[in-house]
Amino acid sequence: MVKEYREGAEWRRWDLHIHTPGTNKNDQFAGANIDEKWDKYCDAINSYETDIAVVGVTDYWSIENYFLFKGLVDSGRITKIFEMVLPNVELRITPVTGNGKPVNIHCIFNPVFDSEIEQRFFQNIRVKGDREYSATRNDLCAYGRDLKGDSSISDEEAYKYGVEHFVVSWADLRLLFEKDPVLRKNTLVVVSNKTSDGASGVGQHKDYFDSSNQSQLEPHRREIYKMSDAIFSSRPGDIEFFYGEKIDDYELKCGKPKPCFHGCDAHSLEKIFEPAESRYCWVKADPNFNGLMQTLNEPEDRVYIGESPEALQVFKENKTKYIKAITIDSVDSYNHEHGVWFDGLRLSFNKQLVAIIGNKGSGKSALADILALCGETSTQLEFLSAKKFKKSGLASKFNATMYWHDGTERSRSLGEDIDRSVEERVKYLSQNNFESLCSEIDQVEGFRRELEQVVFSHIPTAKRYGCNTFDELVERLKGDSATEVSAIQGSLKDLNAKISSLEAKRNEKYISRLKSKLEIKQGELDAHDVIAPDEVENPNAGEKSEAQSEKSKQLDQLQNQIDAIQLEIDSREAELIKVSTQLEKLKQVRSKISALESAVGMEKNSILTGLAEHDLSFDIIVNFSVNYKAIDEKSSAYSDRINTVSVLLDGDGTDENKGYRDQLNQLIAERAKVLSELGAPEKRYQKYLADLADWRTKREAIIGSKEDPGALVGLQESLSYIRNGLQLEIDRLRVIRSDLVGQIFAVKSRLVDVYRLIKESIDEALRENHDLLGKYDVAIKSCFEINDNFSRRFLSFVNQKLKGSFSGKEQGQMMVKSLVDSAELSNPDGIIKFVGSLVDHLEVDYRNINKKESMHIDDQVQDLSGMYDYLFSLDYLDEAYSLEMGGKQLQQLSPGEKGALLLIFYLLLDKDNKPLIIDQPEDNLDNQSVSRILVPFIKKAKLRRQIFMVTHNPNLAVVADAEQVIHVNIAKDKDHRVSANPGSIESAIVNKAIVEILEGTMPAFRKRDRKYLEA
Repeated sequence: MVKEYREGAEWRRWDLHIHTPGTNKNDQFAGANIDEKWDKYCDAINSYETDIAVVGVTDYWSIENYFLFKGLVDSGRITKIFEMVLPNVELRITPVTGNGKPVNIHCIFNPVFDSEIEQRFFQNIRVKGDREYSATRNDLCAYGRDLKGDSSISDEEAYKYGVEHFVVSWADLRLLFEKDPVLRKNTLVVVSNKTSDGASGVGQHKDYFDSSNQSQLEPHRREIYKMSDAIFSSRPGDIEFFYGEKIDDYELKCGKPKPCFHGCDAHSLEKIFEPAESRYCWVKADPNFNGLMQTLNEPEDRVYIGESPEALQVFKENKTKYIKAITIDSVDSYNHEHGVWFDGLRLSFNKQLVAIIGNKGSGKSALADILALCGETSTQLEFLSAKKFKKSGLASKFNATMYWHDGTERSRSLGEDIDRSVEERVKYLSQNNFESLCSEIDQVEGFRRELEQVVFSHIPTAKRYGCNTFDELVERLKGDSATEVSAIQGSLKDLNAKISSLEAKRNEKYISRLKSKLEIKQGELDAHDVIAPDEVENPNAGEKSEAQSEKSKQLDQLQNQIDAIQLEIDSREAELIKVSTQLEKLKQVRSKISALESAVGMEKNSILTGLAEHDLSFDIIVNFSVNYKAIDEKSSAYSDRINTVSVLLDGDGTDENKGYRDQLNQLIAERAKVLSELGAPEKRYQKYLADLADWRTKREAIIGSKEDPGALVGLQESLSYIRNGLQLEIDRLRVIRSDLVGQIFAVKSRLVDVYRLIKESIDEALRENHDLLGKYDVAIKSCFEINDNFSRRFLSFVNQKLKGSFSGKEQGQMMVKSLVDSAELSNPDGIIKFVGSLVDHLEVDYRNINKKESMHIDDQVQDLSGMYDYLFSLDYLDEAYSLEMGGKQLQQLSPGEKGALLLIFYLLLDKDNKPLIIDQPEDNLDNQSVSRILVPFIKKAKLRRQIFMVTHNPNLAVVADAEQVIHVNIAKDKDHRVSANPGSIESAIVNKAIVEILEGTMPAFRKRDRKYLEA
């Protein structure tokens, strides 16, 4: 009875080239005699720890030792378990090499056929000597004696000599197979590379076809390779060469692509199952002859030479990500009154590609839904829905248990709903889900989110900041950035107001106004000087009465007191203005500190949550406290001083303290009284003195000081500042502004940096799969981008009716577009340069490149400070992230292109290695995409994750070389009993199911195959 391998083609160690004691050449096995050699040999085989599934027992022109080996296995002397023991006959054919040495050929026979090898092979392969000799033991003995010319030598010596020199031509071997197609069907012909005994004299196979090695023997070499099915070689150059993909005219030179096998070629105990450099031979196939022959169809995917295949290593390191088996049973109370359905179903799964096939309505999607449900999917189920299997409560009559390779298991009632609060252990692309994602017209958000799940897998854990989805991460980074940017923009707003105010002073109109004011003020001074009061002689300069002298002294004293009080009033008023200003500024500072305190309070809760995850205390890390005491004490001192000065000026309302102003008025009144008592000359003189004092005061007011912007000296100082210091101050403030812009850019860059990490990671994956992608040019865009509204918003500040770089509606838009297109937005210097170029184009008219006319920015922009706030805030700078295929945005892709892109992401780019369940993906792809994307990408993806592919087209299972095929069927005439027959493609049961689904019968399949024309 043929053993079934229900889990399909699995990676196993095979050794197709091992010799035994008594081998016809180079027997180096330890032992005093043949029996002892076999004992030691069996012990060495039994003690080898690693499993070996298949062995090819090898000898030169003989299978006698193969039968001995097999007998020891059957008797139990060899206790190591082998799934298959193959007879491997080693022979040599001519001519091949330029030095005349024959090349070794191995004929590995189907063990089921071993009883016919003697008759069909050894008896019919012949060489000529004195007569024709076959490769039977008797003829080899006769051939040895004939060659030796000595009939007296022993049978053993004659046999070994005959074996040593029995060399046939490749033409004879080919003719033998042509005459006996049954023999050929049961034989794997393998060209051997250089063996340990050096008999072949062959170097690296691929060297045969180098131009430097061409010879008249070339046609013979090519025929031998075309006749051969496989190669014995572990050299990487040979392995790659015989895949045939990168070699011009490979088929002309060598025929079909061929697998490269390797064996220990043991002729001694220490070499048993241990080839040089640990170049073990791994085969992914059923461990039978059909499995061996299947490797010829997929040489690259089915055979591996080395320590361990990639897929096997990935499995060993990720057992939590591989489903081992599933069982489905009905509940005890269910008596099959509504059908048997899944009751008693038992399935164990392959670790790579599991193809679930069957006709329409056979239960394929039902099995996919059950796998998804037990795998905690969040995708809506289709078969297990209220409209189908859940209807009338039928689903609740069945329970399923999923077993994982890490030893965990999960049981679910088929009537349960999906639980989206649980972490998914599988990714499920159901048929409806796949179709809805790819069929959206102009609505791509669902499709984008699906792709972004894969994108998120490319973000290093440290850069995810505890977020579980791509959207969460983006919102987190944008939220954090907005708070910081807002704080910087506050400082920027104050700075822009200062800069715009200073820049307005450079305008010639402003300067002309200052000069005009200066001229007017100078005119005022000149006119004032003209009206200086005429001098009046002091009538008391000569002799004067004692009374007049006393009055004069009294007036002088009063005037001195008035002057002193006036000076005090002026001083106190100046102090009052200064202290009041300081108090107001301090109030503003206090308000800002209060706002900061409130902002910290608002952010504290979110910070507390973040720190709590790490058992950290906010108060230990953040030492933030506000103490208004010093500010309030200072404010109180200012207020006290204001009150004190006010009392000094205006008194406290009592007669005892009337204040300086009342004192001044009193003194003025006293002086007026004294004046009234003077004579006419004295009155004229005193009026002169008063007029002179008033004239001088007014003159001093016209001249003023540097601090008085409306006075003569203040205007002169303003003009001097414009000429000598204004631009320096503007430049200084612009440097500060550029630094603030750099800070905003740095904050906004955090999200773009994450996008760039994604881009770099995905770009690397795309480069690795460049050959597979072909015309499907997938690109990730990650950068800063100026939003579409920028031009309109910027130009809204500019009066485009005036001449300048942005004059005219269309011309202005084109000018802005050219500046935007040339902007370098990847670094802060670039964005500062871009904003600077916009400002420069407002200061210089660039419409005529040969005549760059200087302009005044405030002539064209009314709200200069507002424009600066917009330009330097960088609010128009968007963190751009997009996916494209073939230069098209997502919304421009057809449903077929979306399907292709979705598969590219899940099969090639997804770093998440949880099992992937895809239900009928071919329905959303055109035929070309199926062959160019689905098949090669699945082959690539199954190396790193377990894939379940539901398909009604078994061709997919065949061309993708599914490791396991599960044929599902519902016997609707037998209580809806669901059957599932699993196995590998080479399994006879599975192979039959594939053919029947494809064409109904094998003859029809072959008839269709004949209809296809080769290109």
